[in-house]
Amino acid sequence: MIVCRYLGRSCVEIITDEDHLIIDPNYVESPKKGIDKLLLTHEHEDHLSPEKIRIIYEKYVDKDKGFKIFGPISTKDKVNINEVLIVVKDESKIEINSGRIEVFKIDCWKSEACVAYLITVDGKRILHTADSAKYSDRLRTIEKGIDCCFVATFENFYHDYLDFIKTIQPKLTIPYHFGPDKKQMGKNTAQFLEDNDVNVKYLDPGEEIIL
Repeated sequence: MIVCRYLGRSCVEIITDEDHLIIDPNYVESPKKGIDKLLLTHEHEDHLSPEKIRIIYEKYVDKDKGFKIFGPISTKDKVNINEVLIVVKDESKIEINSGRIEVFKIDCWKSEACVAYLITVDGKRILHTADSAKYSDRLRTIEKGIDCCFVATFENFYHDYLDFIKTIQPKLTIPYHFGPDKKQMGKNTAQFLEDNDVNVKYLDPGEEIIL
């Protein structure tokens, strides 16, 4: 069983019997204990909070499982704990206990370096796209039918999100990248996608799905 929790902003938590991942740890709702991998997409503070990283490390990490942090070069100086960040870039691969993670270069607004993560775990594929609306050709040509795709919620880019979703044809799309006071952004994006024949699910921060 794979539990996929949306923790607010762009923070996603993925929990399986053998792996426990956090992506973009500027969360609104707290994660669960037992984390062994932390994935950063880029350096912007709404995605990367040094304070939240410290809290995760002190309260939620399972250090016996060999905790590791991954991120692009733009995040290298943002980690303020006694762990070395492993720098990733386009085409990097990360091995996890029950699968793998593939890294894709992606264009995020005013970011020095940003990446998307395609997590394959227990036979399911989950795509985290940071807050991009400009997707690389390599990302657009991934194998169709991933199980869950997270997309951002900026109204100016609705049609960019839709074009990408129609291209990769995920089984389920979840809007994210909104704070606790901007839930309507997520709801509006979900409605737009649903109106355009996308299988979409809106999640409040703290809610989860089982894949």
